[in-house]
Amino acid sequence: MRNQIVVKTVPMKSEKYGDYEIQLVKPAAATVTLCTFTSNADIAMYHAKDLGRNSFHFYNEAMADNAEKNIRLVSDLRQAIDKEQFELHYQPKINLADGSIIGAEALIRWRHPENGMIYPLDFISLAESSGIIFDMGEWVIQQACKDCQSWIDMGLGDLTVAVNVSAIQFKRGNISSVIHNALSSSHMAASRLELELTESTLIDDSEKFRAVLSNLRSYGAMFSIDDFGIGYSSMIYLKRLPFDHLKIDREFIRNIHRDPDSRGVVEAIMAVSKQYGLQVTAEGVENREALEILKELGCHFYQGAHFSMPVPCDRFTKLLAA
Repeated sequence: MRNQIVVKTVPMKSEKYGDYEIQLVKPAAATVTLCTFTSNADIAMYHAKDLGRNSFHFYNEAMADNAEKNIRLVSDLRQAIDKEQFELHYQPKINLADGSIIGAEALIRWRHPENGMIYPLDFISLAESSGIIFDMGEWVIQQACKDCQSWIDMGLGDLTVAVNVSAIQFKRGNISSVIHNALSSSHMAASRLELELTESTLIDDSEKFRAVLSNLRSYGAMFSIDDFGIGYSSMIYLKRLPFDHLKIDREFIRNIHRDPDSRGVVEAIMAVSKQYGLQVTAEGVENREALEILKELGCHFYQGAHFSMPVPCDRFTKLLAA
């Protein structure tokens, strides 16, 4: 029987010493070197952490293969900005009242020289764990502001651009200067920039976090809660933090025309948004039936395949000019 290594992570609390984790490791075969043993233990530990608190995971060779793949990807990620492999695709944001494009959401793509187009789901977590997210996030904000201002300069509309900002970017503490620099270099008005925050970002809700939000609001930047409705405590943040928009998660939009429960959730969200004076964008609109229901319920904007999937900058420019 092949030997396996297991690591169990056990969170411990101590007022004096803080947070700790203990690694419990099953000894491997005698032929395994100490270096390999500890390396495999680390791999199993990180898999256990991904499962959540009080979890364990057995080491296997597939983990090592995946770890090696991730190491190569991280190495490639570190060079991606300098080699200009990142690009932004833009998904139009449509005014439900008249069908006009009023802005776009900027979504990063990685055009890898060997692996082709790589989507955020496959590299954002690596960027966050490796710290690359800071340079990457700064590039996204700068490029999005630059592109948006270029459309405005071309006379293509009174547009806004939305950018997703991760919790880690906020925790570093320099997000305000990053945004200020991007606005200054692009000459774009802060009121045209919308920062999309998920509940994982909002859950911090510390005094420092609120101070950063307040500082960015003083520039004139707007804020939206992304994927609203799927988090257990999203509603709490509406009272505590200064938001302008809600984005309804696509899970409630996809079947709204045939699922009474989804429609009920959207109706409730619209009622809440009205109470707090917020504008609402529906994500994932794929058909005319969903669109008509959203109009009926008073939704303001939508994104989705019914109008357009995310497209490269040049194609979005053509959509604006059409």
